[in-house]
This record gives sequence, structure tokens and C-alpha cells, in this order.
Amino acid sequence: MQLARAGHDVWVMTAGASKQKIEQYIERGGVVPDNVTFIYLDLLGWGIWGEDHMRAERTHNYIWQLLAWFRARKWQKRIQFDLAHHITWGGLRCPSAMGCLGVPFVYGPLGGGELAPVTLIWRMPWRGRLFEAVRWAAMRLIWLDPFFWVSYASADLILAKTEDTKKALPACFRDKTLVRQEIGIPSVHPASAAVGLKLENKTLRLLYAGRLLSMKGLDLAFEAVKRLLDQGESISLTIIGDGPDQRRLQSLARTLNMDERIQWIGRIPQSELFAAYKNYDAFLFPSLHDSSGNAVLEAMSYGLPVVCLNLGGPPIIAGQGGVIVDARNKTADQVVRELAKGIQSLFSDEKRELLARLAMQRAENYIWTRVVSDVYMEIADKLNLPETLRNQAGKAGYE
Repeated sequence: MQLARAGHDVWVMTAGASKQKIEQYIERGGVVPDNVTFIYLDLLGWGIWGEDHMRAERTHNYIWQLLAWFRARKWQKRIQFDLAHHITWGGLRCPSAMGCLGVPFVYGPLGGGELAPVTLIWRMPWRGRLFEAVRWAAMRLIWLDPFFWVSYASADLILAKTEDTKKALPACFRDKTLVRQEIGIPSVHPASAAVGLKLENKTLRLLYAGRLLSMKGLDLAFEAVKRLLDQGESISLTIIGDGPDQRRLQSLARTLNMDERIQWIGRIPQSELFAAYKNYDAFLFPSLHDSSGNAVLEAMSYGLPVVCLNLGGPPIIAGQGGVIVDARNKTADQVVRELAKGIQSLFSDEKRELLARLAMQRAENYIWTRVVSDVYMEIADKLNLPETLRNQAGKAGYE
């Protein structure tokens, strides 16, 4: 959308299942610029079936990417694109054949090369450990597939979400890889409750929003909060979201005698989540290997300081607008202690307000207009694209 607003002619190739969502967006008053053309490609009616079955969805996407190339070739003959850009899926294990269209090809931003520290993986339940082991193996086995070598070799420029993902690529591809995040926000909200207010009843109100998975590190957060409660600090933790790890986490909360300090809300509409950010003092996100973190950026845009580990994308996004806890080469107990110290530091009104202001300043760097403008200036420079593409003209195909 932002590329179109900047004046580019944009062709978007997407699955047929997206058509209904796009039409609903327009019916609700959303505006799609005239210079955006949607190309819908269905695959044997799998578009909807695969949504609730991750393995089926990955298989569907793998085949879809191959068929998308055949469709894109026909459009290329008609349109003569200046640039092809694979945007989603934004994962290391998502191949693309768009580099074989005969035009400059940008691949990513891609994530998924991040790995949780082994010392923290061993604390997970067996399902979590198994998932991490399979994920580790899958990252390495993809290079046995010629399609992936073609995808990366044909890319003129690769964008990785983190340094970990860049390092996960074969060395021969790293010289043409830039580290750039792929998320953004429409605006920052300076009237946040986190700025200029004292703690209510001297209680630090923490918020977590996201899926409840083993890799999200919430068991570490629970133990850190418990440590502070035992020291006499007053803390409340609200958890918005659901997931397969919910029952285990609720059991852990009971074991730690923290039931009265944790509120479980479940999944809510995005509009309600945005409204909820205003009611908290800080955002707790101890994920072990998220590539980015939309909720982190959203919380920062409302002036919430972020407490996270120095793993994956969240510390990149938070910058100086958060408390970043070192979790590399540390035991789980050491991480819990450092996480507790980080949370405890936010009882200082002065520090919390400073971090809140820095968080909003940091979030301004991720306003969509700036994100897209900055990355496309780099793309144009790296690929020596024509002057028309550096400004506000040109045609591009996106999938």
C-alpha cells in the first residue's frame, strides 16, 4: 500500500483465499490505490484448507510458489516489470522462483534463522524441546533442496530480519544480504498513559500479548515476577492471547502461588488490544527467538517500555526504549535473576518515563512511510536501479 502511495505501479500476486479479505477491507472503508492490481492464484482449492494445518499450509505454499512463477511469466511479457519482490511468506524456509523472471529480484525480509539458547531449551516441556529440535533440523535440511539454492542464488538482494538469520544463510549469500526489519505502524500515540504518570497503588502493571508457546519464555517471566513478589514488590501481569502452552502456564502460575497476580484475557480483536496498551506501565516480551515482534512495536508506539531478552528481533526494535536482558551463554537461573532486575528497575518513575519517551521516539522510525522509503532507497542504491525507481515511478511485482 505504501509503495503504491509513493507512486509505484504495484502488481500483487496472492492466494485466492486473500480475495475475500481484501474485499472485506474495502467494504469497511479501506482504500486501495488505483495503481495496485491484485493477481489471484488458487491451488486445487487448498487456499482455505491449509490455513488451520501448518504442515499442509507449508506444502501448499511450496507448490504455490512454483505455479506463481508460471503465472508471473505471462504477466511479465505484458507489463515488463522493473523489479520483483518476495515479501511473504517472510521465512528462511519459504522458497521463491521470482528470481527467474529476468528482472532484479529482492528476497525478503526473511526470518527464522534465530535459535534459542540450549540452556533455555532444556527447560521447555518435551513438546517444546521436540519442536526446537525439528526446527533446527529443518533449517539445515532445506539446503538439500535445489529449489532453495535457486531461490537464494537468483536473488539480487536478500533482506534478513536479524543477524542470526543472515548467519544462517550459506556464506556465499551473505555479501548480498542486508539486515532490515519488515514491520511498521501507521503512527505513534503520544498521549500514552505510560508517560508522566505515577504507578497506581505502587503496583507495576505488566502486559504480555501474543501466542502462548514454549518459545515465548513466559515461564522465565513468571519466575522473575515471583522473585520480585517474594521481595515485597507489587506487580500485576496481564496475558492477552492463547495457544497450546496455556494450560501448562496456568498450572505453573498455580504452583508459584501467583494466581491472584495474573489475569488471563485470551485472544481479543486488534482494536481492543490497541486500547488495552494504554492501561499498562510496561510490556513484557521474553521471547527466545522471535524474528521481529509486531506487539513489541505496537506497545512502544503507545509509550510502553519493553522488557525483553537480547534474542531475535525484539531487542532490535526496542533499542534504547526498553530493558534488554542478556540471555546468551547464561543459565536459566541467571536469566531469571537478570529479568527480575530489569523489571524491578521500572518501579522508578523517572526511568520508566525516560524509557517511555525513548520507546515512542524509536517507534517513529518504524512508521510505514519511513520504513518503505528507507528500504527502497537502499534497494535502488544496491541494485543500481534507474532514477525513476529511486523517486516515484516504475513498476514492481510483489508476492
